[in-house]
Amino acid sequence: MKSRFTILFLCLNGFCFGQWNWQNPSPQGNILWSVAFPSEDVGFAVGDHGMILKTGDGGSSWSIQSASTEKDLISLYFFDNDNGLAAGQDGIIVKTSDGGKHWDSQTSPADIHIYDITFINSDTGWVCGGKDGYVSILQTVDGGKSWDKQIGYYSPGPLRSICFNDALVGYVVGSLQILKTTNGGENWTLYPSESDWYCTSVCFTDSLTGWIAGSETWGTMILGTTDGGETWVERVTGETGILNRSLVKICFTDKNHGWACGSYGHVLRTVDGGNHWTKYSDYYEQELLSIFFIDSQKGWAVGQSGIIQKSIDGGKTWQRQSSAPSGDLFALFFLDRNVGYAAGSQVPYTNANIFKTTDGGQNWSVQNIESCPCLTALFFPDYDHGWAVGYENTVLKTNNAGADWSRQPIDDLLGCGTFFDVCFLNADTGIIVGEGGTLIRTADGGVNWHKIQTGTDDRLAAICFTDSETGWVTGNKGVILKTTNAGSSWETIPSSTDRYLNTICFLTPEIGWIAGGDIILRTSDGGENWLNSTSPNNCSIMDICFANPNFGWVVGFETKDFWYFGYIAYSSDGGVSWNRAELPTSNMLSEVVCIDNDRSWICGASGTILYTENNGGITSIAEPYDILPEVYGLCQIYPNPFNFETMIRYAVPHQSRVTITVFDLKGRLIQTLVNGQVSKGFHTIRWNAMDNTSGVYLFKIETDEFIGVKKGILLK
Repeated sequence: MKSRFTILFLCLNGFCFGQWNWQNPSPQGNILWSVAFPSEDVGFAVGDHGMILKTGDGGSSWSIQSASTEKDLISLYFFDNDNGLAAGQDGIIVKTSDGGKHWDSQTSPADIHIYDITFINSDTGWVCGGKDGYVSILQTVDGGKSWDKQIGYYSPGPLRSICFNDALVGYVVGSLQILKTTNGGENWTLYPSESDWYCTSVCFTDSLTGWIAGSETWGTMILGTTDGGETWVERVTGETGILNRSLVKICFTDKNHGWACGSYGHVLRTVDGGNHWTKYSDYYEQELLSIFFIDSQKGWAVGQSGIIQKSIDGGKTWQRQSSAPSGDLFALFFLDRNVGYAAGSQVPYTNANIFKTTDGGQNWSVQNIESCPCLTALFFPDYDHGWAVGYENTVLKTNNAGADWSRQPIDDLLGCGTFFDVCFLNADTGIIVGEGGTLIRTADGGVNWHKIQTGTDDRLAAICFTDSETGWVTGNKGVILKTTNAGSSWETIPSSTDRYLNTICFLTPEIGWIAGGDIILRTSDGGENWLNSTSPNNCSIMDICFANPNFGWVVGFETKDFWYFGYIAYSSDGGVSWNRAELPTSNMLSEVVCIDNDRSWICGASGTILYTENNGGITSIAEPYDILPEVYGLCQIYPNPFNFETMIRYAVPHQSRVTITVFDLKGRLIQTLVNGQVSKGFHTIRWNAMDNTSGVYLFKIETDEFIGVKKGILLK
């Protein structure tokens, strides 16, 4: 769902940076490109966005190391438990000499992406890689402090893997390329290869016997040599019937025992020197990008979505050391600081997933919804009743806090293919929007749905209601719709943009934001006027959420070199201007939820759930005068109607004695919420109505200078 209210006010000015933390997957969800174990217990893995993981107990637990870079780390080499290097995007090389506690950047060897790194001793090593059609091989003789180019040329693809038998003889492979040196890299000879040999990994078990993994026309490819690389023979191809998927990495621990991994979680294993290979598959079908065995029995593999798995029987069976992949998450909804839900697709992508937490995301339970397509939005009008919508006209309902979900029948005439958002005003009245200008409404808890005319054929993406009658819908081509009768009819609001408006957020009936593409609109008069903000450049905004009138987030993605990367920015001036923020991932982001001034969650690709309890590290250090209230005020309570708990926001222009009370319609005092001196500023108080009956209640604020009353409806 792309519409959000938030529940507290906080005045912000200066900032310092902290961090967002991973809640799912565990220990993290960035792609892992390489894994190495210098000893049986101590191991390291590296991946996207500068990710470095370390284990000291054979992989039972992993901790995140700080590499002080956001560049992708693709390759890894360790001499022993303390000393090692990692390398990757744009020539980044980092080195540790204390077991990963600290990583120091080395002089960048070249403007290439480094795909592999190897050493024959503590001083002498090589890297290979490529970027923008140019490839290089570089050598160091001082442990990585400096690097000299040995060869560089233009190529149809990067150099992917490098290995050396000794100080003189080495091999490099890449797309349609096999190179060999016999003098330490001073000269490299290009050996003939077939026109469809896409080589990704090379290793040798002795001076004559070597292996290359990759792909060819039929998929799988394993090449073998017994003459030191002078000739290479296809040992496994897609035509052999073992596997028809690409392989990414190959390794041997001795002349007999070898493994290769690649697409869809497949692992090939040989115990007879490559004469026969056996396939072992991973149910989750996530690509494995690196495999490392420390002996003939014990090994690890890593890959997409932060997968880490271990084998103790030579690769016949694998145990997960990371949480199971959960597909992409598109929807996020929190009822309070503890109870929240996330939804999206499952891996494999034939089913859907719904996550639930009751402890603020420290633990998430996962429910697989079989034969259900991807889910795009969630909404809970109360703790027991919830709704999820998605592809193929999917509408799911729960009446027991997510323990069970049932699919609701939607007439083909009402459906549109994909529903993008859902919102319920109470247990009975709800709205769903989707493709083709579709908007359907129920007034009986989903028993019957009716199509409402919207006046547009464009996709409708987001819904937001500011009270029980007034609501907003946004969509493609700058569509903005408004209702003042609980969704029974809608009027088109003039828009100043033709962008895809993916998300809408209102803090109060007056203050709200709309966003999509690279555009952000804001209003302070209940939508009478929408002003353009200075929006982030080069990004596609998927969601917007404000924690208070000044501070808010946008999340989405941006494109670089034809790749998609997650994007987050924050505003501290009510959405007038935006600044890019830091994240521990480059995964694409779908939704952000602010539950109070400090706590927020984000969900996105590869099952990403991130959490902060300190505003993403952006912390207030001063209170600016220009957003302090000048008059008393009592805002409309939210949510309203409500189930069990609601929030009352009020403004005090100077220190005053304030009383806030709750009455029923007969004038009986139900509870006194505030009674005493209150400082200047915006304030919020919660009322928990667990012990009260359903009905209409009056919320009254009283000072020496001001009296205000708001009405709220409790529904149980």
